[in-house]
Amino acid sequence: MSPDPALPDHTQPIGLHALEARVAQELSLLDLPSAPWIPPQGDAAGEEVLDVVVIGGGVTGLAVASSLLLRGVDRMLVLDRNPSGAEGPWATSARMKTLRTAKSGLGPTPGISSLTPRAWYEAKYGVQAWDELTYYPLDDWASYLRWFKEVLGLPVHNESEVVDVEPLANGWLRLTVEDDGGTRLITARRVIVCTGYGGWGGARLPAMLANIPKYLYAHSSEMIDFSLLAGRRVGVLGVGASAVDNASTALEHGAASVDFFVRRNSVPSIHRAKALINIGCIEGFGELAPEMRAEFMRLLQADGAPPPGHSVQRLGQAGAHRLHLGADITAIHADGDSLTLWVNGQPHNVDFLIAATGFEVDGRRRPEWRRLLPQMRFVGKDPQLPERAQQAFAHHPVVDRDYRLVEAEPGACPALRNVYCLADAAIVSQGVAAVSVVGAGAVAARAATAVISTLFAEDAGDHLARMEQYSDPEFAETDWPAPAPASSMRRTQ
Repeated sequence: MSPDPALPDHTQPIGLHALEARVAQELSLLDLPSAPWIPPQGDAAGEEVLDVVVIGGGVTGLAVASSLLLRGVDRMLVLDRNPSGAEGPWATSARMKTLRTAKSGLGPTPGISSLTPRAWYEAKYGVQAWDELTYYPLDDWASYLRWFKEVLGLPVHNESEVVDVEPLANGWLRLTVEDDGGTRLITARRVIVCTGYGGWGGARLPAMLANIPKYLYAHSSEMIDFSLLAGRRVGVLGVGASAVDNASTALEHGAASVDFFVRRNSVPSIHRAKALINIGCIEGFGELAPEMRAEFMRLLQADGAPPPGHSVQRLGQAGAHRLHLGADITAIHADGDSLTLWVNGQPHNVDFLIAATGFEVDGRRRPEWRRLLPQMRFVGKDPQLPERAQQAFAHHPVVDRDYRLVEAEPGACPALRNVYCLADAAIVSQGVAAVSVVGAGAVAARAATAVISTLFAEDAGDHLARMEQYSDPEFAETDWPAPAPASSMRRTQ
C-alpha cells in the first residue's frame, strides 16, 4: 500500500523548531506550567528566600528542576560548577561513543512525550534513524540535554560551586556559593543534591598514588588531554566500562601501548544491574527491608560491573593492548617522566597511568556538608545489617522514600529533613535509579512531589489566611434571576 499523500511523512525529520512548537502545544493542552502558588518568604534581613536550590545541573538536576517548574515552583535556582553545556560528564570526562544503556526509557522528561530523547532524535534524524538506533550517541545526548534545558527555560546558573551549607533554626538552609569571581549567600527552604557519581565523596584513588606527581596520572573522571599520550605507554587500573573507554580513547589518539592491571582473575561479563532496570525496582527498591537491600547491593558488587559489549568491540578496533589479571600492585614509583608499577613482584613501566577505580561515598570529603554530617543517620549504623554491610556502608547516609536525609536523632536538626539526596549516596537506600539516565524522570517526580507537599504543609497558615481573605464572588447579587410569578409555577401533585 502506497502512503497517503495527504498524511504527513513521519519517516522524515521534522526539525527541532517543529518539535519545540509541539512541546508548546502539549504543555498548553496540559495547562502547564502551573501558576505559581507558593507564598513568597523573606529572611530576617528582608532578603529573598528561594523555595528550592538544586545542586547539580546534569540529567537528574534537570529532571527535578523541570518537574518543579512545571508544577508552579518558580523561585528556584539550579547551581552547577561547570560551564554552560558541560553539566554532567557527557561533554567532559565521558569517553564512550554512546550511552551504555539501551535507548528506551531514557531521560529527564517530566511526562511530556515531546520532551523525550526519542522525540528529539526523531525530530533531528527521522523515525527510521531511531528504529535503527541501539544506543544513544554521546554527542547527541549532550546536545539533547542542552536543548531540554533551553526549551523549558530552566534556571541553571553555571560556574557556581556550593562550599558551605548552614542549617538555620527555622529549618531553612543558608548556602555559601562561589561564583562570578566572588562569594554570595543564598537562603533556601529546600536543597536537592543531584551530583551523580562522586557527588557525595569523590574519586577513589589507590593510596600509593599519594606521592606521585600529578602529571603522571589521572582518575578516569578527570579531564585528560589524550593528544599528549600519543606515542606513550599508558597503564589503566581496572577493566570496567570506564577503564575500557579510556583505554580505547588513548589508543585512538596514538598511544604506543595500553596495559590493563586488574586485581580480579577474570574480566567480568555479567552485568547483574540490568536485571533491575524496571519500573518496579525504580519505584520499589526503597520499600525493601534494609537487610534485603544489602543483599541486592552485595550481588551488584560481588562480580564487578563489566564493560558493555560495544565498548569491548571498540577496544578491539582501537589497537593492541595487554591484560594483566590477578595483578597485585605493591608499589608505584615515579622516575622522571615515567612510572614503575611493581606487579606480583615484577616491574612494569608506563608513561601515564589512568585510575579507573570508581568513586567512594564519604561526605567527609565534601566540605560543604561538614555542618550537617554529625546530624545524619548512616546506613552502616543499622545493627540489623551484617558486619560486612555495616563496614561497607559506614558513610552512606540514610535516604528515605522521598529522597530526604534522615536525622540521627529525630527533631535535633529540622533543616536536615529539608535536604534531598539524589546522588550516589542514595543508591544503598533507594537503588541505582538515583543516578541513572533511565530512572531520572521517576526519581525526580517522587522528590518533587515531596518538596511540593512539604512546602504546602509548611505554608498551611498562609494558605488558610488566603482562603479566609478570598472574596471574589462568582456572581453579583443583581445577577440573581427574578423569582417567577406564582401563576407560571408548575403545580405539583
